[in-house]
Amino acid sequence: MRILLSKPDALGDQLIAAGAVQALRTLRPDIQIVWHVRRGMEVVASLLGGDVFAPQTDQPPESEATRLAQTAAPLVFLPYPLSSYEPWSDDVGRRVKWWAAFLQATRWDAAILGLVNRTWVGDLTVALAPASQQIGFAASAARQPLVNEAHALVSAGAPVFTTTLEPSWTRSESDQLRDLLAVLEPRLATGAAAAWRAPVSWEPRTSAPSTAHVLIAPGVGGDPRRAWPLGNFRAVADGLRSRGARVTWVEGPGDSPYLAGLPADDQHPRAVFGPTDLPKLNAAFAGADLVICHDTAYAHLAAGIGVPTVAIYGAGQVSRFHPTGGRVKVVQSRIACAGCQWHCLFERLHCVADIPLATVESAVEHMLRGDASPVFVDVRTPFADAPEGELLALRHRLQQEILTLNADRFARLQIIQSLLAQPKLQPASLQRPETEPRLSVIIPMGRPDRVAATLASLAAQQRVPANWEIILVGVEAAAVARAHPHLPVVPVVLSANQLPPRTRCLGVEKATGEWYLFIDDDVELATDCYARLLDLLASPMFSPAANPRVGAIGLRLPGKSGRFFERLTDISNFWAQQHSAAEDRDWLYSAAVFVLAEAYHRSGGFNPDLPNGEDVDLTRRIVGAGYRLRYEPSLVARHDHRRDTLLSMWRYFWKNGNAAQYFFAAQAGACPFSVKTAWLKSWSDLRMNMAFQRARGVQLGLRTPLIWLNYLIVEASLEQHWQEYLHRSGRYRELPARARSDVTYVQALTGWDAGRRVRGACRYALAVLQDFANPVRR
Repeated sequence: MRILLSKPDALGDQLIAAGAVQALRTLRPDIQIVWHVRRGMEVVASLLGGDVFAPQTDQPPESEATRLAQTAAPLVFLPYPLSSYEPWSDDVGRRVKWWAAFLQATRWDAAILGLVNRTWVGDLTVALAPASQQIGFAASAARQPLVNEAHALVSAGAPVFTTTLEPSWTRSESDQLRDLLAVLEPRLATGAAAAWRAPVSWEPRTSAPSTAHVLIAPGVGGDPRRAWPLGNFRAVADGLRSRGARVTWVEGPGDSPYLAGLPADDQHPRAVFGPTDLPKLNAAFAGADLVICHDTAYAHLAAGIGVPTVAIYGAGQVSRFHPTGGRVKVVQSRIACAGCQWHCLFERLHCVADIPLATVESAVEHMLRGDASPVFVDVRTPFADAPEGELLALRHRLQQEILTLNADRFARLQIIQSLLAQPKLQPASLQRPETEPRLSVIIPMGRPDRVAATLASLAAQQRVPANWEIILVGVEAAAVARAHPHLPVVPVVLSANQLPPRTRCLGVEKATGEWYLFIDDDVELATDCYARLLDLLASPMFSPAANPRVGAIGLRLPGKSGRFFERLTDISNFWAQQHSAAEDRDWLYSAAVFVLAEAYHRSGGFNPDLPNGEDVDLTRRIVGAGYRLRYEPSLVARHDHRRDTLLSMWRYFWKNGNAAQYFFAAQAGACPFSVKTAWLKSWSDLRMNMAFQRARGVQLGLRTPLIWLNYLIVEASLEQHWQEYLHRSGRYRELPARARSDVTYVQALTGWDAGRRVRGACRYALAVLQDFANPVRR
């Protein structure tokens, strides 16, 4: 299968798309991806392991199409010299005709336009590719105005996609691109929008400023107004250097204007990288302790490498282009005109230029200590003190702009007008409903080194809760709370780690919310999670008047890395919350779950003594208390459980057997290890999973034997842990022995404990054999 992915976009945009492409290649190695880029962007092939096919435009397009068909590489980059923004000329016309003939002479199974903001080059490329599936985003005000006008004029004859998705101004770009590719491979929709992985990754060395090597990349590659002042960068560098850090300035292609005010001396060493030096830049970032940059390709390169990074963002596109994954700390302004898509009404971009120096310096210090949570700072527009109000003044300014409209300004005015016409895109503080419920976020923290990502995902919500508290329960809760002063953290300090359900119960004792969000310390919420929750709560289904009322809401729980064994763990253990269909459920997982406080307390809450399985136990009791459970896949929480190797996966499933006392509660008898029960229960578990997947159009395929083996490990572990409990506690003497094998088992352990080890072992083996005549016990 060959697909055409058209993305004639900038370098950073290619890196954003790379994560979804890498995930698709993992799931579908049978697909050949031909990645159309504008000329010069094929350099990313050196990082992604792809080949480059450079069309020879002096040859017939049909012969070049034949040459491409002979390329067997699974990932091929296809650069073509055609830009959506170059002025029309006879040469452009010639190149368009050659490109059209080339595309039509090539066999494509699917063509995808990977541009949320569509352009004429992208539209033309996908429309001309003779593919049975043509996939892209629906037209929006962000598409080039001339394309929209032409589309309207040709009406029914206009090229259309066979599948279109709605574009979003604020939703993560990587999530949206992942959804495009999920049209071809639905399994992508059940996982997180994976961050791309660079060939050379970062390894921790030091976080002490006195020995750190810091790279500063002040370039923005486009409108120089989007750059934070160079003087501020120099102040940050001077502060780091005064404490012993080694600072190197990064100059990439087109960056020299931004470094023009920097002295060329030993105090300001530069590392200069040309258009083809991307692998060298990768290696340089991997060798640094910290990178400081703007909202540019540097930030997305750093995310793929994993190097700690402070990225300075203006508000032009809100959080849409925040890096996915990595260790990138975003410093971003909040301003009334946020979301303008960089078509600014002002000569000076206040959302970038006015970010305080002290805010960035503080972010650098926190990043060196490992705190990657984002930082948001309020910035005022020149209309902040307008008598009629800031937003009204901005709209008035827009109206004045329209009165003097000319062709050069049409595109930016069209975008700004559409943005200001949508109240949902105003800052959250201006749109918060009076009825917003109080939310208590309860985090059982057994891994302080990993909870920072969880807290960062809470801080990065597009709609920050108006009335909330974050109850952090763990040994180091106070220290973590001090490291996150920007969040309403209520620490509950423990003297020693407790079982997760007991830790959650201690958190509930401090909670004052109408809704509880139980979220584990290895889970990260999608940035739109809380906003989507409010939308759900405003619907009739979730109304307090509904009968029965929804008592708990389960989130979709894709893994974070997208690796094979992580996905296998998810489809084996978290299989009920990997799909995209909203529906009622009989039980939910507690890795991330919203629970109505009333329902929690009426059902009795978590059983604090269960080592696992406490979520199924609680949610089933919530149903028993007369409430409804709802699975809502639009609410996404990425589960970074790190069971992404064969051994870590198997260790996890073996550990699940420590809940034997819960699973054997109904049996409540003395019995030997039941090979029959373990065998038949593992098949029963597999059949239940397969039926669930089949009902949702998913086939487990070659994963089936490994999933069954995971279940067999769990069942064998349950049997083993029950045996250890009976022997350790001596309860085999007290519990009833109902079957002949159970009597033999009691005799075996009695003899063993009396010192008759050989006889005891032989009797135990006999009891295991006799058990084959018994029915399945659980």
